Amino acid sequence: MKKSILFSFLIIIMAGRSFGTTFTSNTAAGLFSAPGSWTPAPAPSDFTNGLNTFNIQNAQIITMDPLYSYSVAAITVGGGASGGLIIGNSAVAVTMVISGNLTVNTGATLQAGGAIEHSLTIGGNLVNNSTPVLFNLHTASGCATTLNGTSFPTISGANTPTFGDLTINAPAGCGLNRTITVLGTFLVTNNTAVSTAFAQTYTGNFTLNNDGSTYTSTAGLTTFNGASQTLTLNSASVSFSTVTFSVAGTKTLSGDFIATATTSIANSVIVNQSGAGGNHSLVNLTLGNTYNSFGLTGNVNFVGTITSGLTYSASPNTSSVLGGAGTVWTMIGGTAFATSAAPSCFAFPDNLTVNTGFNMNIQNNTIISDLDGGLLSLNGTASMTLAGFDPLVGSGSSNFPQGFGTYTFSQTSTVTYS
Repeated sequence: MKKSILFSFLIIIMAGRSFGTTFTSNTAAGLFSAPGSWTPAPAPSDFTNGLNTFNIQNAQIITMDPLYSYSVAAITVGGGASGGLIIGNSAVAVTMVISGNLTVNTGATLQAGGAIEHSLTIGGNLVNNSTPVLFNLHTASGCATTLNGTSFPTISGANTPTFGDLTINAPAGCGLNRTITVLGTFLVTNNTAVSTAFAQTYTGNFTLNNDGSTYTSTAGLTTFNGASQTLTLNSASVSFSTVTFSVAGTKTLSGDFIATATTSIANSVIVNQSGAGGNHSLVNLTLGNTYNSFGLTGNVNFVGTITSGLTYSASPNTSSVLGGAGTVWTMIGGTAFATSAAPSCFAFPDNLTVNTGFNMNIQNNTIISDLDGGLLSLNGTASMTLAGFDPLVGSGSSNFPQGFGTYTFSQTSTVTYS
C-alpha cells in the first residue's frame, strides 16, 4: 500500500513537470544554468525541454551562461522595481529559445554581455516596461533577436527596446505596437506582414524579403540614420508614413519607395537607388540646407510641397538633385516649390510632368532646372505659376525653367508670371 502511494506521488510530480514548472530566482547574483539560482531547483532537462517558466525577482541579477542551449516556455525579468537578465558572459555564444512571452518589467534590465553575438528567439510577445537604456541587446557583444510566433506576435510595453539584429519570421503577421530602435540589421521574411503606427528607428540595413512579406507604417516617424545603409524594398510591399533620412552619408535603396506623409532628407545625406527603377509615391519632400540628393529612379508620383534650405551656387553646383537618369517625376496633385530667403535650385535629371488639372506653383527664390535636356510637360488644364522667379540663374529676362530639351503645354494649360 505504501509503495502504491509513493508510486502515485512520483507520477503526479512527473506529470506536473511534463506540463511545466515555474522557477523563481533566489539569489542576488547567479548563473541561469545553476540549480541553486532557482526555487525549486531545476534539473538539467528543465533548461532545455521548452516547458518551464523562469521568473527573476526584484534586486536579483541572473546571467545566462553558455552551459546549455536553452529552451523555455517564458521568462519574466523583475517584479516591478528592479532585477535583471544578462545574456552571455564569455566569448562563447548563448542560444535561448522562448516559446512564449518575454516580459521585462519596470526598473528591470535586459542586456547582452560577453564578447560574441548571442541568439534570442521569441515565439510569443515581447513586452518591455523597462526604460530604454536598460533594455539594450546591442552592446559590445550584441544579441540577434528573432520573433517567430505563429499567432501574430507583438512588441509592446511602456518603453523603447533597443535591438542589435532583429528578424521577424511570423507568417501570421507581427505588430510593432510601440517604438523600437534597431541598431543592427532588420529583416522581415517568410511571408510576414509587419504593421505599426509608431515611430521606428533603423540604423543598420533594412530588408524585406521577396517572399510575400510586407511592411506597413500607418503613422509615426520612420528614421533611417545609418551613415552607410541599404534598404531592400520589394515592389509595393512597403508603405511608410513620415520618413526621415538622417546622419550624413549614403543610403541605397532598391524597389519601390512609398510614403504617405512628408519625407525629409537631412543635411549631407544622399539617397540612391540600385537596380531597376521603381514606382514611387511621395507626399511632400523636405531637403536640408547642405548638399543632398534624392536619387530615385523610375517613376515618381508626387503631390504636395518640395522645400529646400540649400542656397544655390553654379560653381560648385549645389542644386538639390531629384532623381537619376531616366527618372520621370509626375505631379499628380497641387505642387509647390518653396525655399528660404536665399535662392535654391531643384534639378530634375530627366522628365517632369504635371498631370491634367493640377497646379505647380514656383515661389520666390526658386530655380527649376534640368541636368541633361529632359521634358517639362503640362497637360490638359494644368496651370503653372512663376512668382518672382529668382534671376540669379535665369535663362533670359523671363527666367523660365532652364535646361529642358522640350517644353510642351496643351492649349488649355495656363502659365502666369507675377
